[in-house]
Amino acid sequence: MKASTARAASPTSVNLKLLQSFVLVAELGSFKQAGDRLHRSRSAISMQIRALEDQAGVHLLERSSKQVALTPEGRSFLACARRAIDEVNAGFAQLRRPEAERRGRIRLACSPSVAASRLPRLLSIFEQDYPFVSMEIRELPSADLLEAVRSAQVDLGIGTVVENPDIDFEVLLDDRLYALGSESLLAGYTSIVRLRDLASMPLLMSVDSTAQRLQLEQEAARRRLTLNVRHECINAYTLVAMALEGLGVAIQPESIIGALPLPPRIRRLRVVQPELVRQMALVRRRGQLLDAATTRFVEILRSEFGQPHTSRGHRI
Repeated sequence: MKASTARAASPTSVNLKLLQSFVLVAELGSFKQAGDRLHRSRSAISMQIRALEDQAGVHLLERSSKQVALTPEGRSFLACARRAIDEVNAGFAQLRRPEAERRGRIRLACSPSVAASRLPRLLSIFEQDYPFVSMEIRELPSADLLEAVRSAQVDLGIGTVVENPDIDFEVLLDDRLYALGSESLLAGYTSIVRLRDLASMPLLMSVDSTAQRLQLEQEAARRRLTLNVRHECINAYTLVAMALEGLGVAIQPESIIGALPLPPRIRRLRVVQPELVRQMALVRRRGQLLDAATTRFVEILRSEFGQPHTSRGHRI
């Protein structure tokens, strides 16, 4: 088979039985043992794997007289195949179960700002489908959130995109940063303000364990700027309240301050040079499988946050 000439199948044409055979061969390392488990001949299993490879357009298994091993493409595909089988099985199980038996718990780590601004609506929609599934919510800064996901202390996270080889990030929202402060502090500015100009103002900042704080400090360092941090805390809405009292200038994402009713004396300015963008994402362990309830919650997340749009600027 040549990957350059093979025609890959569309997702709707892939037979679930082919995936089941592939997963068993990969796990057992044997066509014969997989055939015994599925009550099919060795040759029938081999033909199914060939058919799957033809559809994929690549070799998934390396065959020899002594053993069967996954190719690099096969290792990558195995997690996807397992997830597809698990989700289909969970869906059928959910259909067979009465409503009252849809019980369980989802452990969610979430940035405090998302927990306050978005999470209540998400939970309200989720409870319509799974009224007996409870949600354990942990509000954590970025570093702690990533560790909770990586170490399986939680099932999912909603947080900021950062580099981490053990974590999968699915971007849900591009969120530009704005400066919020009194007219006296932001005099002379109308709609935008440069990071260079903000650096010397009394700043109200998130604590240094947040990705947003880290990115701001990195961008300031690149421009040889020193940020004048007057007050800091973890809760974004506390920082906004301080800004409304004239205690300094808060730098916060649009999703937090965009819908706030602001008094006339308060200005909201988009941060430029650079334009900073916080990317909020669904955070989970690489290759993680989800049950039916958690899969439904993820679907709601995607729907409510909407498709990520193309946005220029420095990502956080």
